[in-house]
Amino acid sequence: MEKIIKVSALAVLLILPILSLAAPAAEGGFGGSTGTDSNHSGKLPNLLRVDSAEDLINKIIDGLLLLAAPIVTIMVLVGAYQIMFAGGNSEKWQTGKKTIIYAVVGYAIILISKGVALIIQDFFR
Repeated sequence: MEKIIKVSALAVLLILPILSLAAPAAEGGFGGSTGTDSNHSGKLPNLLRVDSAEDLINKIIDGLLLLAAPIVTIMVLVGAYQIMFAGGNSEKWQTGKKTIIYAVVGYAIILISKGVALIIQDFFR
């Protein structure tokens, strides 16, 4: 049962940012166009429209950062939960410690990738 709750929470946290990005920016919301503006015909905007490889890389990394922040928060909380309820069992304590370390290292790698991408973009300009 605990595994089902964890998987469900993770699925919701992964889907919510995607759905929030897909919401139309028109003032009328999902009801379609409220004025004479022909650009907002009730269709969802194309979020993956890019002009260059640089834009594509930036969008991918920004999306990863958007998804990784809540995931790393949840994984740190899961690791803290494992440590808190280890009950003197050193294996469970080590598992919680590793969960926190892996979550932080993974997030650091994503943050570093943003910096590396900026350095490479600056190099080719």
